[in-house]
Amino acid sequence: MVCGFIGNFSQKYTTEQDRKWSLRMLGHDVVTFQENETSPYTLLRYAEENKLDVLFYSHTHDPAYVIKDLINVFKVYKEKGIPTASIHLDRWAGLERQKDVGQEATWFTEYQFMADGSLRPLRCMRNFILSGIG
Repeated sequence: MVCGFIGNFSQKYTTEQDRKWSLRMLGHDVVTFQENETSPYTLLRYAEENKLDVLFYSHTHDPAYVIKDLINVFKVYKEKGIPTASIHLDRWAGLERQKDVGQEATWFTEYQFMADGSLRPLRCMRNFILSGIG
């Protein structure tokens, strides 16, 4: 399977790097898109050329990392039958970023996987996962 992954890969030790490693260890190919350097055009080209089997998104909470029109990109992927999933390890509730719940692109992927169980009563997310410690 070819997995696209939008995230912060600029540092050697990030959650995205660990997820990329895990996907590769499971035998998947991973195409990374550096969140603050990727254009909607690039992501749409991958969808149009059917180069990906799935697209993962892990958002960095910094305005410099926002990809313009990303919500529309996710719509195109859905139309093409390519699943999209956001994966977020940090909390949303009780933090400044809580104002982005239901607004930021994370909430517009087909699937959302969150470790922040405090959002469950808000019915904003579809999948709750506990963080693993290895």
